[in-house]
Amino acid sequence: MNDFANGGPGSVLGGNLGVDAIQEFSVLTTNYSAEYGKTSGGVVNAITRSGTNQFHGDAYEFLRNDALDAANFFDNSGNLSKPSFRRNQFGASAGGPIQKDRTFIFGDYEGIRQALGITQRDFVPSAAAHAGNLSTGTVTVNPNVQKFLGLYPLPNAGLLSPDQGIFTFSGSQVTSENFFTVRTDRTFSSKNSAFATYMFDNTPYTSPDAFDNTVTQLLSRRQIAVIEETHIFSPSFVNSARAGFNRLYDIDFASVSPINPLSADPSLGAVPGRNAPIVHIGGGFSVMPGGVGSPAQTIHHWNSFQGYDDAFVTRGLHSIKFGAAVERDQENLLNNTQPAGLFTFGSLANFLTNDPSKFQSAFPGTLTERGLRQTIMGLYVQDDWRARPNLTLNLGVRYERVTVPTEVQGKIATLINMNDATLHIGNPYFQNPTNRDFQPRVGFAWDPFHSGKTAVRGRIWHV
Repeated sequence: MNDFANGGPGSVLGGNLGVDAIQEFSVLTTNYSAEYGKTSGGVVNAITRSGTNQFHGDAYEFLRNDALDAANFFDNSGNLSKPSFRRNQFGASAGGPIQKDRTFIFGDYEGIRQALGITQRDFVPSAAAHAGNLSTGTVTVNPNVQKFLGLYPLPNAGLLSPDQGIFTFSGSQVTSENFFTVRTDRTFSSKNSAFATYMFDNTPYTSPDAFDNTVTQLLSRRQIAVIEETHIFSPSFVNSARAGFNRLYDIDFASVSPINPLSADPSLGAVPGRNAPIVHIGGGFSVMPGGVGSPAQTIHHWNSFQGYDDAFVTRGLHSIKFGAAVERDQENLLNNTQPAGLFTFGSLANFLTNDPSKFQSAFPGTLTERGLRQTIMGLYVQDDWRARPNLTLNLGVRYERVTVPTEVQGKIATLINMNDATLHIGNPYFQNPTNRDFQPRVGFAWDPFHSGKTAVRGRIWHV
């Protein structure tokens, strides 16, 4: 379920919904068997809930609001009122039979509606500075800069100096999350069963920018589908085959609509077809985040196609598990860096007189998507051998290979060797370090007194 950054399945709110859809889970922190790969950290296994021959369901709602919360320390210190907060978290789950003893269904829905008040504090030019009256003397405000001053709010929380003041406002982060899971189970015979699960999680999140000029959006939309078939060949041989698909659409910090009409005025643009650029003024002023579409944003379209097969064999004192896994990752990434440009001014006087020290911008039309591809493959065998009544040996090995990432149009350059005189453009980007990635897992569990009350464990493992 991990995403393109190996992060967990949480939304932009940072939480994981659908607790009612979980039947059981386990957490493996270290020393796990050869069955598990792709990570050197913890592994969380979660099994989704199934329907039964009896219908069961529930519904719920949790409420939070500012009347139940203490005031923020920094709001108190700044003599600011407590921001508003409204949060409703509600849901329902139900499961039951489609065909008694044969086919079952279970579904779970959870929604969040949240409006979280935020207090923003910015350092902006004073009213006198807007007119060109600085503590160091009077300057003539350049006509082009005069337009930009409309994107700089005037101080409303006092002055720090004749040239600089504090602007504060209370905005609202608005989130509307919808999450649901549905699972069907089918027993074909005493030896053959299967299930399929689908999960959907959509979380749009909007808030004002730092200067209350534009609406900024984050979005995560995740879909996961799994189908698994289990076949019992004999009491001592069971095989489980599973296929999965994980898709994530993610937008980070896209400014989508104006609050201040000037933020959508293309006459303030420094790049053709764009709105006002970002402006950085030296001397401790907050960065003006520009107009609609000006801040950097990242858009991810990520797909993961997965296949697994695990076999379980019991032979005398040996419990053997072996299997294979393959995962094909596809990420289409658009990193829209400074599409409207960034002006840097050394001082407030330089800004007012339109004397920048630097301008940075992507060339128009050159910000295109990158299509990254990679495949992960794993093979393993694990034998838990009860060598003595009081001694169990855990003997396993895993082979895991990850292909070198490729870009479908050869748009990425790299240095194959650090002392290369020129960049290497296109695939491959580096030599594959995983071609001989064998991972032994050896351990034991020993009951020295044959009492069942004392256990000594040890493990040597490599990932």
